[in-house]
Amino acid sequence: FLSESTYNLCRDRIVVRELDQIRVKGKNQAVRIYELIGKTDVSLSDNRKRFLDLYQAGRNAYIKRDFHQALKYFIDALEIQPNDRPVKTHINRAKNYCDHPPDDSWDGVYTMTTK
Repeated sequence: FLSESTYNLCRDRIVVRELDQIRVKGKNQAVRIYELIGKTDVSLSDNRKRFLDLYQAGRNAYIKRDFHQALKYFIDALEIQPNDRPVKTHINRAKNYCDHPPDDSWDGVYTMTTK
């Protein structure tokens, strides 16, 4: 995983996937975490691009509180990469929020309950 500060140092040379925006227990400031996909000078397969596009569309819908739409994108992404843990995590969260919507103060940040 890459922290937001590490990503910002080399963002013009790497391709990443934003995994989440998290808040560590006891902290107010949220940070983004990323997965390194590759270098910008190495092309991705069409399948990989499609997967990343679906994942990002799911993240965007999730942040906008459109959990039903997010779920659709994440399920489509999972069909391409069935063992992807971040997608599975987001599917579980989106399902939970479809059934139990977060309150109005929800900001899309996942607050960790342990350090």
